[in-house]
Amino acid sequence: MTARRITVPGSRHLQYWDTCVQPSTRFAATMPIGENMHPEPLPGWPAPLARVLRRVASSAVGRALIRHPRRRTTIYYRNDTPESEPDHHTDERGPGHRQAALAEAAGQGCRALVWLNPAAPPHHDATGLLRVPDVSLVHELVHAISITHGGFRPARVDAVAARFHAPSLEEGRAVVIENMYRDESRYLLRREYLDGGAIAYGATPTSRNTGTPIGELEADTVRHFRLRAPGLASELERIPAHVCRYNPFRDLHVHRSPLRSAR
Repeated sequence: MTARRITVPGSRHLQYWDTCVQPSTRFAATMPIGENMHPEPLPGWPAPLARVLRRVASSAVGRALIRHPRRRTTIYYRNDTPESEPDHHTDERGPGHRQAALAEAAGQGCRALVWLNPAAPPHHDATGLLRVPDVSLVHELVHAISITHGGFRPARVDAVAARFHAPSLEEGRAVVIENMYRDESRYLLRREYLDGGAIAYGATPTSRNTGTPIGELEADTVRHFRLRAPGLASELERIPAHVCRYNPFRDLHVHRSPLRSAR
């Protein structure tokens, strides 16, 4: 049976295959199997993914993220840690052009891949933070938007890790928007990236309960996406407080300041 691409409702560029196809099978003639490609199938793959997508699309934050990838973004099955990366498997690249794809993602942007197990059971991790597939997809869509719009720099920066408890500003920004979705969906919010943990119910992130200068990270997140993906930033800014209480895009005024490149 021939695999068929399905475009996610509400998006021009977010897609998945109607079977549990992998890039390693789709492009077997041109690409070696990478370490993050898992050939094991997920029976009935479209059904659990469709449920997760509907859950994400039921929120204002989720709909904005679904709407704003600028280039083709394909969701694939992965039976372990969710991840996003620049698409270095496209036909015109040939095999193994990972560094070229990373350079494009940091500059003008390129296609993106998202890896997810939509059937992963909800669970609390060792820090007490609830892990569910819809939150994982939201986090990875933030990365996919950075990849497709440009400005994606995931490499670890020690100074960022020490200050914001995230390996890079890329991961820190994803946690900010993940927490907007968590707040709208009435999940406990994530304290920070590296050590995880949940913020007390009903609370929003502060320097006291995160142990980081969270206001600086929020301001950087707003600046970054107003510069790189202004349509997304504008849509997030318009989400009212009765829908999403935690919303730096609405509540901070950094978007009125002169834009400068996020580092």
